[in-house]
Amino acid sequence: MQQKIKSLIESSKLVFRQCQLETGAIVAANSDLNIYPKDVQNYRYVWPRDVSFILAAADLLKIKGMHEPFYNWLMERAEDFSESGLLFQNYYPNGPKRWMGFQPDQNGSVLWSIHSHCRDNLEDAKKHEPLIRKLADGILSVWNGRHFTIISQDLWEENYAYPKFEQNHTYALAACSHGLRLADEILKEEKYRKASEEMKKAIEGSFDRYFLRMNGKLKCLVLHIHFQYLTQETQDSLQLLTLLKKTTPIPTGHSGIPMICTTASSTAALTEEGARDSGRS
Repeated sequence: MQQKIKSLIESSKLVFRQCQLETGAIVAANSDLNIYPKDVQNYRYVWPRDVSFILAAADLLKIKGMHEPFYNWLMERAEDFSESGLLFQNYYPNGPKRWMGFQPDQNGSVLWSIHSHCRDNLEDAKKHEPLIRKLADGILSVWNGRHFTIISQDLWEENYAYPKFEQNHTYALAACSHGLRLADEILKEEKYRKASEEMKKAIEGSFDRYFLRMNGKLKCLVLHIHFQYLTQETQDSLQLLTLLKKTTPIPTGHSGIPMICTTASSTAALTEEGARDSGRS
């Protein structure tokens, strides 16, 4: 058994190394290699969050030389990152965006990766100061103290959080809050700590016996909705979030009003005005 475990570890190390390309990009799977079957699905793309976990494993496995090339790839090749400081859904190995969803947890995850890699001597992390500031300032550029100001996507790429509804994905907030706290530990920047605390407060607001996957301003549901009685804005919101498609009830909140998830796992609601209107029928 011990030999099998050792063999698995060595195989894993080899896979990690093979997934880092000459550019510094680390792909989900290097499907160009002959070891992959001819009909395998192509995952030769970069998800920065996933890379952060790979780099953490590389540290545990004592694999050297993977971190800096990837951090350089982010700064030099990831499309629009050097301008905006934002990381999007995934990228082609040479740098262009492949899919366009903004996933804020990726920024937080890379900040954690840098801190984790240098945790024994945080002074070493300061050589990555331009990247740390770009990641942290990128988060702050789209955070208003309560929610992100642009549409964001969850890490499973299943649903979106809309600024109009003040929605947040709890996991994304947790990753960003922790990443900003670590950035403050390295660079001693009060603005990073402040935003981290704001996000922590927003996370606490999503707790109701369990943490909601997504929280926001709109949370109520009235059953047996008569669509024609709702305001046009509410109708548009319902259509946007596919609220009327195969909903699944979940427990009520403190207010006693049931909350639901759509098939895309989006948490949504009706306005109080719409709720009153639907009750008149």
